[in-house]
Amino acid sequence: MKKVILIITAIVMVASGVAAVSAYEAHTINVIAKVENAISVSTNATDFGTVFPEEWVSEHFSANLSGSFCDDQTRVDTVNITVWAEWKEKEDTTPYPWLGEALYIMANGNKGYIGANITAPFGAQPALDINGAQMQALMDNISGTNDILDSLLVYLYLDVPVFEDFYNENTDVPDKPRADWADALLAKAWGGEWTAANIIGEPSMKLPPDTPQGYVMGLDIKIQVVDIWNGP
Repeated sequence: MKKVILIITAIVMVASGVAAVSAYEAHTINVIAKVENAISVSTNATDFGTVFPEEWVSEHFSANLSGSFCDDQTRVDTVNITVWAEWKEKEDTTPYPWLGEALYIMANGNKGYIGANITAPFGAQPALDINGAQMQALMDNISGTNDILDSLLVYLYLDVPVFEDFYNENTDVPDKPRADWADALLAKAWGGEWTAANIIGEPSMKLPPDTPQGYVMGLDIKIQVVDIWNGP
C-alpha cells in the first residue's frame, strides 16, 4: 500500500511539473498609427486656356506641409520632394498629346524642363534639372522650421508650340521670348552642338503637318514625396 501511495505521489509531482513548465505569460501591446498625407497642393488642375504659338506664359501652384504634419506631430519637420510628369488621361482613357516638350518648371529657384516623352503611356518621367545630370528629377524640400520654405511655389512655363504648316524659320523672330534659363535647359536636353546661345531662335516644339487648330494637349505634374526627416 505504501508503495502504491509513493507511485501515485510521483505521478502527481510529474504532472505538476509539466503544468508549471507549460504556463507561459501573455502581455498585450496595443499598436495603432494614424496615417496622413505629409503635403497638400493648392490645386489639382492648371489650365492655360487658349494660347498662341511662341507665347511664353506661366501659371503657378503651391505645395504645402499638411495640417496634420504641422499640428499633430513634432517628430519630423522636413519633406523632400521631386517633380515628375505623367501622361494625362482623357475621359475615353486615351492619353492627351504630350505637352512636355513645351513645358518648363521653376520651384524655389530650381529650374527644370519636361522634354520629349520617353515613356510608354501611362508612364512617368522626371523633370530635367539644369543643375543635375541628364534626366535627374528636379528636387526641393519643404520645412516647417523655416517660414520661407514652408510653402513651395511651383511655376509652370509654357513655350507654346508652333504649327509646322505655318512656321517659317527664315522670317520668324531670331530670339524667342523664352527666359534665358529655359534656353539653357532646352540646349541641354537636345544635346549635340546646341548651346544657350544658338538655340534662342528655335521653338521648343513644332506640331506636325496637318495638326488641326484648337489642338488640346496636356500632361499631369506629380509632386512626389521622397523623404521625411528632422532637419538640422
